[in-house]
Amino acid sequence: MQKRFDIGYVDNITARDLKIRNDRGGRVLDLVYQDERDLFYGLSVVLKVNETIPLTPNP
Repeated sequence: MQKRFDIGYVDNITARDLKIRNDRGGRVLDLVYQDERDLFYGLSVVLKVNETIPLTPNP
């Protein structure tokens, strides 16, 4: 997964931010990360992502 992020120039997310786990409905992908960027004059923006994505098999 990290190779795909590197090829796609994805800088904010690493493979360590992804967790695949089994759930009642099948496998799910948990994505949890936080990114902070400085804007100007000491003002910064924080982006927090906590997303659960169901993984469904291809038909």
